[in-house]
Amino acid sequence: GSSAEIKTSPQECTARKLDKSSVSNNSIIFARNRYTLGPKGRTATHALIDQVTDSNQVLIRGIIQTDEILVNSKIYREKVSVARALAVRKYWTDQGVDTSHITILHHNPDVSGRAVEVQFRG
Repeated sequence: GSSAEIKTSPQECTARKLDKSSVSNNSIIFARNRYTLGPKGRTATHALIDQVTDSNQVLIRGIIQTDEILVNSKIYREKVSVARALAVRKYWTDQGVDTSHITILHHNPDVSGRAVEVQFRG
């Protein structure tokens, strides 16, 4: 069998073999109670442009930290998480990247953080 391939970068990128297609996960951090990219978020998002361009499918999901929940509702959590994912996709679009193969996933209530998770497939 083949062993897992591990890549390290400032974004803590890890790639592994999964069903004969390469899968890579990355996180883009956001400031507390923000859904716009700050300087660090823009740097991390920019660093992923080549992977976005080279991948067949990109999945992105915004995450919200429990201490950021100002209104305890599913709609609020979904709004913030999707807004964070949209900010990442918009950055790539503004850089001239084709984003037609990017899918924004719904908020996952079981995951907590101030980030957008980015998963590359193929």
